[in-house]
Amino acid sequence: MLPSLIRPRRLSLLLAFGLPAMVACAKDKPGSDNVVIITWDAVNSRMFWGGDEGWNTIPEVEALFAESAVFPHTATTRGLTGPALASMLTGAYPRDHKVRLCNTVPDMVGLPELFDEHGFRTLGFSANQCQLMDVGIDERVCTSAREYEASSRRQRDADLETALLDELDRLGSRERMFLWLHLAEPHTPFEVVDGWYDVFHPDDYQGSLVAANSDMLYDIVLDGGPYSDEDRRHLEAVYASQIRETDGRVGRVLDKLRDLGRYDDAVVVLGFDHGEELYEHNDYFFHGCSPYNSVINVVYSFRAPGVTDQGSTHEGWVSTADVAPTVVELAGAFEWEGQPVGRSLADTMGTGQEQDVPVYFERGTETAGVIWRDHKYIVSGDTSFQDCQPFETLGGSYNTEPTELYDLRSDPDELDNLAGLGESQEAELHQQLCDWVLDSTWVSETTDPGNPLVTACLDGGR
Repeated sequence: MLPSLIRPRRLSLLLAFGLPAMVACAKDKPGSDNVVIITWDAVNSRMFWGGDEGWNTIPEVEALFAESAVFPHTATTRGLTGPALASMLTGAYPRDHKVRLCNTVPDMVGLPELFDEHGFRTLGFSANQCQLMDVGIDERVCTSAREYEASSRRQRDADLETALLDELDRLGSRERMFLWLHLAEPHTPFEVVDGWYDVFHPDDYQGSLVAANSDMLYDIVLDGGPYSDEDRRHLEAVYASQIRETDGRVGRVLDKLRDLGRYDDAVVVLGFDHGEELYEHNDYFFHGCSPYNSVINVVYSFRAPGVTDQGSTHEGWVSTADVAPTVVELAGAFEWEGQPVGRSLADTMGTGQEQDVPVYFERGTETAGVIWRDHKYIVSGDTSFQDCQPFETLGGSYNTEPTELYDLRSDPDELDNLAGLGESQEAELHQQLCDWVLDSTWVSETTDPGNPLVTACLDGGR
């Protein structure tokens, strides 16, 4: 049984209570009547493109990409769903919207409130982080609510798909629509999707790894193995089967929009909250511990007929904090003023000129990083990170270096740490990152002086 639909607070109430807001001004020229954002949870972008095997995991999404501007190097602001999606919705970094962990609400206005205030029917369908739909959504279904505790993530996604397709049928033909759909798979547990797994792994798997068994993956993470090449290929085939199933869900939603005449003028955005480590670094699966691009590098695409170049790919690095202002500009229904961080990517799409602007991310409050001009620099005030799965419950830590520098052109897998080796970019990137950390309150006025990252930046000089 689906949860009851909820009509939450409007933007005007947020403003009345003085919460930080970004002002949206109506435009004289009407924009798109249909704005659709589809996000997936925990997608490793390497496997999104089929991995080393070249598997065909996203035929439906590839068709969407052919009509879109694609940004394959988008840096998520944090490798956790709550903070990452809050950044996508508000156009801000976690230190600004105040969502550092999951299950909290951004301390500023986001896309649903803005579109709600400007007369759009706002729909939210999510398999995770229900609280992010508590403001500005006219109708919502969240399958991570208590009613669904016994359901698998696959079933939660299936229920979302059914509920959304039904709701689209009920939507008035003249109603303007803002839709946000967040799907759970391929998030753990890594469960075999019958039919698709056999396509990606036609040979019989002879090993003993059960990809859906988190305890077995914990043992590999905590004890360093065993994990053979055949185990890896098996797990990645399972993961690819989950991606392929979710690709089908996206295709069916887009087909429904076409059937209802809502697709031709629609702004359609597709992206991920964060990635997933699949044994690429530190014998690790999952995402919360990792500051590496298996988790930080996500993909976003933007379809806006008459505005974005069809089938264009933009290789420059951008941020998930850029998504919200881009959506507002592409939709064209109003202008968003006072945006604190994110930059609209519309000009990049129109001119092809990549932005020469650093993008930032964090891993908890003790680690921050910057990506600029194909180099990535990380500072960890605490190198023994424990506030992540599985270490937060089972002990041990995910260990990193105090500083890390990677040349992403020659070393895209981030295997060769150049920090401390005299690279000319290191001093500039350190200054750039620490200036960003120190230019406003990092955690709070009372805890900043004792924060290990703040201390590391102060000790290193600005």
